[in-house]
Amino acid sequence: MKLNNKKLFQLHGWLGITLGLPLFVICLSGTFAVISPELDWLAHEEMRVSPPENTEPLSWGVLTEKIKEKYPAGTISFFYKSDSPYKAWQASVAFSNKDYRLVHIDPYTGAVQGETSTFNLKSFFRIFHKQFYILDGPFWPHGRIFVCVFALVLLGSAITGVLFYKKWWRSLFRLRFKPWRKFWSDLHRLIGVWALLFSFLFGITGTWYLALKLLEDYDVLEHDPRTTLTSADMASKPLVLPDLSVDEYVAVAQKAFPELDIQAIRFNSGPGSALSFYGDGPAVLVSYFTNEVSLDPYGNSVLNLRKAHEMGLGARLIEAADPLHFGRFGGWITKTIWTVAGLAISLSILIGSIIWWMRVSRKGESGRHRSPASSYIPLVCNIALMLFVIYSSYLFISRQFLASSGTKPSFKLSQQKIGPWEVAAFVHKETAEVKGSYYSLEFPESIPNIKSMYAWSGDPQKPDSTKPLRGSMTRYEVPGKGVQESLNVQIEDHNGGVYKATFPLSVDFNKAELSKSVPTPPLIPFGVKFMVVLFIMIASVPMIFWLIYIR
Repeated sequence: MKLNNKKLFQLHGWLGITLGLPLFVICLSGTFAVISPELDWLAHEEMRVSPPENTEPLSWGVLTEKIKEKYPAGTISFFYKSDSPYKAWQASVAFSNKDYRLVHIDPYTGAVQGETSTFNLKSFFRIFHKQFYILDGPFWPHGRIFVCVFALVLLGSAITGVLFYKKWWRSLFRLRFKPWRKFWSDLHRLIGVWALLFSFLFGITGTWYLALKLLEDYDVLEHDPRTTLTSADMASKPLVLPDLSVDEYVAVAQKAFPELDIQAIRFNSGPGSALSFYGDGPAVLVSYFTNEVSLDPYGNSVLNLRKAHEMGLGARLIEAADPLHFGRFGGWITKTIWTVAGLAISLSILIGSIIWWMRVSRKGESGRHRSPASSYIPLVCNIALMLFVIYSSYLFISRQFLASSGTKPSFKLSQQKIGPWEVAAFVHKETAEVKGSYYSLEFPESIPNIKSMYAWSGDPQKPDSTKPLRGSMTRYEVPGKGVQESLNVQIEDHNGGVYKATFPLSVDFNKAELSKSVPTPPLIPFGVKFMVVLFIMIASVPMIFWLIYIR
């Protein structure tokens, strides 16, 4: 069937009216996502620093030690260099398997400026834009599928607009103010033409994200697994990980990849995982996570080396998707351009709705009667999707606010030597704010090279149903709640060695003293709450208008 101008116009309008609302929300959240690091910088005082003149940042190793001194109860998982001299460097620190915080440090003085919640504007907007906070469910796919499908809608709108509006380039500088209908029509075309390149860019990269997700879901593609040591390698290693400084590892990474400007360090989660360094290299239009040097934490040998500038064309194009989609390759200049483009596309979608509303109102007809019968199913799907988005976002945000409401004091019960390792048992007592107590087993003196660790109460013989404890580095949490009389512990090494001990767990909390000073989880600042509420309000007004007048 040949698409003439009338049919192209109808298709363009149908895409905008029927599917434009979710697309508007996606484009608007993506716009905020581009500048979210800067918004966080404004909302969090801890993130701001004043760089002294002619002063270089302290070394990675020195800054790491400063954080460890300030938070001895925490474990650093990631450490990020800032992209501006006025921003603090940032470390992701875990105080338990469920308590992660962002610690901010002045790279010039080494002063730890405090910690903030992992729920910030950057995480909110980027996760929302990526997947609507929807996870895989029994009757629906991952939210990334829902979001990326609308990349096809954006592409379809851009293509039909170009085909329908003949000599569209004339609209680059034309804006008539009277009558109102021509003003809105000219403004819609003007914005659409100026943002046309970005509509295709966002549509194509979004379609690629959709294809990538589908290929991953059907096991055609797999994520590159994190570099780890094999069981055979671990069996030949010492029972305790050597205490090497971060700067020693940095020197090895720089020797292996001299052009690497390190931007982030991923610390090993245990003796079997690599210590990884990421950064900028000679290649352009790639994320700094594309360049990687992974080291054996025992002997500083290189386990994995990846250089973006040595990749083939296909791999380079794949890696260019993120920088191009979010404008992460030219500093504040590209971020500003991408932000304006995102706002323009969002505004163009709203103006298209206004034009449709004026058109049907002028003819005295309702949008309900004007819409073809084939539009009712996608309209219902649209409403169901937006309700689902609201529900899933509410669940996520409420959990984040509850997570910042309290903490558990930690009491040391006892410490024993199990094989070659010192192991301490702790209880984290219930408080009024956070319900539930739990136990943990920790290695206070070293990082152990162990294969597995088990804990159970009652019979000294390990039940067959007992599962290995989950943990990392030096801390392993024991499942189950409530005070027990004793805890049996079994450790297995990679050579088949088995070591056992029993810890008494009775303790008088009225006499016991806190063993660790775990800071109270940081509150979410007003600036973050304000921006989240502002986004919700901006997204809700068109939704109400759409439901009342456009449908």
